[in-house]
Amino acid sequence: MRAVLYLATPSGADVRAARQAGLLGSMTTPAQGNVIPPGALHDCDNGKFGRGWPGEQAWFVWLKATLDHYGRDRCL
Repeated sequence: MRAVLYLATPSGADVRAARQAGLLGSMTTPAQGNVIPPGALHDCDNGKFGRGWPGEQAWFVWLKATLDHYGRDRCL
């Protein structure tokens, strides 16, 4: 059975420390501009159902840049 990892957006110092310790993962979208802590697992939301959808082409550019920057091995 796999453990469930809650994906959090940036919040206070406690949440940032928990993400860096691997207790929480990170969720980011193109509109957020979040910084993912070193070593933290993350996922990329496209923002399609909110106000952050940048359009298909911009989404794929952002996604590739995010994966290139943080490493594909850390993306859930």
